[in-house]
Amino acid sequence: MTKHAKLSPSGSERWMNCPASIRMEEGLPDTSSVYAEEGTAAHEVAAICLEKELPASSQLGKVFNKCEVQSEGFKCDEEMADAVQQYIDHVNTFKGDAFFEKQVCVKPWVDEGFGHADVIKIYACDLDPLVVTVIDLKYGKGVMVEAQDNSQAGIYGLGVYNDYKDLFDFDDDTVFQLVIVMPRKDHITQWNLTLKELLEFGDRVKLAAKECENPEAAFDPGPKTCQWCKAKTTCKSLHDYNIKLAVEDFEEFDLSGEMKFKDPRKNSNDDISIILDNVDGITKWAKAIEAHALMELNAGHDIPNYKLVEGKKGDKKWKDEKEVVEIFETLFDIEEKELYGKPKILTPTKALALLGSMKLKKKDKDSVESLYSQTDGKPNIAHVSDRRIPIKPSVETDFETEYEGE
Repeated sequence: MTKHAKLSPSGSERWMNCPASIRMEEGLPDTSSVYAEEGTAAHEVAAICLEKELPASSQLGKVFNKCEVQSEGFKCDEEMADAVQQYIDHVNTFKGDAFFEKQVCVKPWVDEGFGHADVIKIYACDLDPLVVTVIDLKYGKGVMVEAQDNSQAGIYGLGVYNDYKDLFDFDDDTVFQLVIVMPRKDHITQWNLTLKELLEFGDRVKLAAKECENPEAAFDPGPKTCQWCKAKTTCKSLHDYNIKLAVEDFEEFDLSGEMKFKDPRKNSNDDISIILDNVDGITKWAKAIEAHALMELNAGHDIPNYKLVEGKKGDKKWKDEKEVVEIFETLFDIEEKELYGKPKILTPTKALALLGSMKLKKKDKDSVESLYSQTDGKPNIAHVSDRRIPIKPSVETDFETEYEGE
């Protein structure tokens, strides 16, 4: 697992806004997930291709990042190669001296601070200000990440300034382009600021890092600050924050009693907006509580009113298909063709995946699309930052039936 700084750039959204989280996380182990490690594998593919000026397809079938989470590593398949190629193509739109996968030092702002910049490009032109581009690949397809005012991107920018200021003539007008590429979400964003503005941001980083040393530092729970906090399952401030949003008469709330949840119909639209901002965080917190409870019960610790039971069994799978055919033919006179059944055509999604990144002519694309049907998606809720076009209300929802049913 890659070593991380205590006040890491990736965790800066949390510690810059909730400095108390640092003392809450002390002693808790670092963990990873298959999704994070798959992202590391994609970064390895990208780094090789950028360094050697190769297409991502050159790495198809090769295995990357053998780790604890997945000892056999991750094979570069069509999806990974296509995503990495999109990233490489965007990286290549920027001019300048290029540096790949560089650790950058941010000690002037964060004690013992460092981070890893995926791509750095520095372009000097006599007629224009120096342009510094710092590009971050985010391979995940879950949470959308924006570059504008992104503290992680900003800290990477500070690290690049710190490490390269003796090699290049930076001044207040030097332009920093901080770019985030999320190829699997078809999402690329960029935050432009001058060196002067970047250093002003650095002053805020330095103050926040200093506050993290304060034993009386305040808590500030919220959807962004708590998302990746290791202590969220045991943090009373987050617990109170979530309960306050969901439960009536919070001030008189008694843990030994039954929760009386707020009726959504009694909230103003302003209240609903605040709650919607936190729905994802509340859901993840609740799931994290369940996971923590399972860990406690597995360790033999008691949780009042709850016990460990066997979950639903997995699907039945044949151990040896050849032996299955022999036994069924011998004992039950059932022929092989009956056991294998009729072949089925692939679903449209899987069939289209066979085309990979093939560029189709319009008439061919139209021909393929005419072969399948697809129902429209039901109306859904999205934040205003979502790039999808808003639709007009057209479906009435029977709230009484749905809410009472819940």
